[in-house]
Amino acid sequence: MEARATIAIAADCALGEHKLRLVTATGVSPLQTFWVSQFPNATEEEPNNDFATPQHVPLNTTVEGTVQNEDVDYYRVTAKKGQVLSAEIEAIRLSNTLFDPYIAILDAKRFELDAADDTPLLLQDCFASIIAPADGDYWIEVRDSSYGGGGSSRYRLHIGQFPRPSAIFPAGGQAGADTEVRFIGAKGELPKQTVPTPAKPDANFGILAKAKGFSAPSANPFRVSPFPNVLEKEPNENRNTVPVPGATLPLAFNGIIDKDGDVDWFVFNGKKGQRIHVRVHARSIRSPLDSVLNVYGPDGKSIQGNDDSGGSADSRVTVTLPADGKHFIRVTDHLRKGGADYVYRVEATPIAPKLATFIPRFRAQDTQSRQMMPVPRGNRIATVLQVTRSNFGGPLQFAADQLPPGITMHAVEMPSNIDRFPVVFEATPEAELASALVDVKVTHSDAKKNIRGRFGHTVEMVRGPGNRIFYRTDVDRLAVAVTEPTPFRIEIDTPPTAILQRGSLNLKVRAVRDEGFDNAITLRLPWKPSGVSSAGTISLPKGKSEIDYPLTANSSAAVGTWHLAVLGEANTKTGPVIVSSALTELRVEQPYVNIKIEMAAIERGQSGDLLCKVEQLRPFDGEAEVRLSGLPAHTSTEPRKITKETEELIFPIVSTKDARARTSKTLFTAIRIPWNGHLLTQTAASGGQLRIDNPPKPRKNAPPKPKAKPVATKKEAPKPKPKKPLSRLEKLRLIAKERAADRAAQGTP
Repeated sequence: MEARATIAIAADCALGEHKLRLVTATGVSPLQTFWVSQFPNATEEEPNNDFATPQHVPLNTTVEGTVQNEDVDYYRVTAKKGQVLSAEIEAIRLSNTLFDPYIAILDAKRFELDAADDTPLLLQDCFASIIAPADGDYWIEVRDSSYGGGGSSRYRLHIGQFPRPSAIFPAGGQAGADTEVRFIGAKGELPKQTVPTPAKPDANFGILAKAKGFSAPSANPFRVSPFPNVLEKEPNENRNTVPVPGATLPLAFNGIIDKDGDVDWFVFNGKKGQRIHVRVHARSIRSPLDSVLNVYGPDGKSIQGNDDSGGSADSRVTVTLPADGKHFIRVTDHLRKGGADYVYRVEATPIAPKLATFIPRFRAQDTQSRQMMPVPRGNRIATVLQVTRSNFGGPLQFAADQLPPGITMHAVEMPSNIDRFPVVFEATPEAELASALVDVKVTHSDAKKNIRGRFGHTVEMVRGPGNRIFYRTDVDRLAVAVTEPTPFRIEIDTPPTAILQRGSLNLKVRAVRDEGFDNAITLRLPWKPSGVSSAGTISLPKGKSEIDYPLTANSSAAVGTWHLAVLGEANTKTGPVIVSSALTELRVEQPYVNIKIEMAAIERGQSGDLLCKVEQLRPFDGEAEVRLSGLPAHTSTEPRKITKETEELIFPIVSTKDARARTSKTLFTAIRIPWNGHLLTQTAASGGQLRIDNPPKPRKNAPPKPKAKPVATKKEAPKPKPKKPLSRLEKLRLIAKERAADRAAQGTP
């Protein structure tokens, strides 16, 4: 399916990457990126793969092109002596394929003036920049770095007089405060800029370099933090000469490892026992620095150090300060390298609560599926919100701001001992088709603690060999849309009973179908309490409207009242559709009884008793039925009844001559307990053992058994009380005694 749209771009639209989704009457598309340039677009015109016949384009143009396999594209521009001539390419950032571009600026004699493959700032994308040495024509060469390419290897090439710095210093500033920055690595004169930072912290903020009416095509990263900056003052290679900043932590220390072997020191005052987190931002702000971080105490001894951390070349430590007084931070490069653009930012903060929320991946290595919420009119869709938290505990609450009119998010309080919980978005039947980017928030249930977190999601746009991520982008809001009604709804009944630990329960699921819609519906539970399990999916067959969704709870299932939603997915006339039930309570409770199965033994073809000890955990009314399962073939028993007073339970075991002599270790009991007209089910014992023995061999020359004498009829005596069954030890002793008697009678030792 293909859709075409005309996009109006405002004159003051921000340059660079914009996130885009297509919303239709039936759904929301995966995220794509859309790039805005300061220059008019031109289209590549083939053939332009010969240096002698390049495509001529005006200076200050953005060219849309494609590199085919082994293709080389040439563009010719005219510049004057002393002019800045820069070229920057968007290739892998367009997220079409794994396209690793190479660009070069050449003169008319084909002499390479500047060239680039990968760059720390743009990763696989790159830029080149020169000061034109003379009036005349210059060539821009574009190709795949390995001379590959294909129909998906599209690019946008910016050619113009714009500045292109490789770094910015400082690489961050305090929220709500103006920060003066200088740019590093740009050709030509590039004045300092005073940047008004956002009022709120933003780790993904960026600054565009500007000069002579032109702007860099893409921003240099600039972290906006809630605490003040400290800028390095050279020389700072000796920690004893570095001044202590006037402010206390939290602080952001900013520096440059500007030459090979450079070492930078910073100083701060700390208190004994204070726990702090120190992190170097270098690769995360697109610096070539591979940082090594060390924190030292007032005595000059190292407290802790770190090179790489969390899969990144950036460093971080969490330390407890050993004493009052001056403490030291040391930064250097892992390979002792340095350069003018080896910029870094060290954020040192006391340990504080941190909280964020996101939707977990539906599949491994898939960051797009189920990451948007199309809500049909008069219907619902469920998702799971996961949280990351540190340095605090307690329950959490979810909320959503700026939802489309007619949509409500239903969420209950998340307990402190879990990290994910279901929420349901519901649209009224009257809701108009609309969409919004929604700010989903998570907060501590105790408002006085003032612990808040926001939604975030990283979309992996280009994945390469070994599942390496070559390009990703971040979003901080959730796409929610009202869509056309669907031909079915999902409902689940609130279970009339709890599910017991070591028990099971059938969740009643119904599909409310429109007339004429009878397609099969795939059902799944997106979330279950810890210890509760189910099939990954079950199918509600074509034409059916009700089904049981079996749940089981293990012995450590989380006790409490939880909330479930069931997703239903079916093919409709407009394609696959997913809806959900409302949130429905599920209670998980402790079992009522424990049962211990005593070991028992019988002979093949004989009968015997199996004793069970009953431990009452909670009282129940009436009689519960206990079934013994796992018996070996050709043996059987009958269900027994117990009450809340029962302490022992006997199962009569009957075997046939076909039973095989062996020890069975798979016996278990299942109990059905009456509760308000319903039955609760649980298992109460497992691993019980029953040994089946062969009968003893007949004795040699044994005298015939005497015939039985007739017995005079007497008045029937009262039946004696049943004897307590023999214990396993008593049975073993009796068997041994009988076998000894047999051997004595046969004259064998």
